[in-house]
Amino acid sequence: MSETVVCAIMPSGISSTHRCGAIILGWDKTEDVIAYKLQRSVGYPENENDYSDVLIKTGEEIDSYCVETASQCSSECCYTDEDVITVNTIYPTNNEKYWYRIGVQAEDETWVWSDPLNDYSYCYTAPNWQER
Repeated sequence: MSETVVCAIMPSGISSTHRCGAIILGWDKTEDVIAYKLQRSVGYPENENDYSDVLIKTGEEIDSYCVETASQCSSECCYTDEDVITVNTIYPTNNEKYWYRIGVQAEDETWVWSDPLNDYSYCYTAPNWQER
């Protein structure tokens, strides 16, 4: 009797771009998932408990969500995080960055997570002597 080998589903990874006041995240759809979960950590995550959920989509919500948001980034599914604190430097420390990961839930209800990605929201504020 041969065993059926089941390949684990993997999230496609996550990409980001930033603008003043927002971080835009994108990922491609993964086949045969029952849920997506986008998580964020404010500052470098030391462990799983440092992440909090910012988006959860399940079942039929996934397709409609991805269709509605696809124009916001270059991926199939997008999320714009506007709940960020901006920085006035192009070299922020790890504690000034936001760390994200996308999880996919398989039909057996196990979660598989992407590698974490970090980004920040940069807004230039001119010193008083430059403003007129």
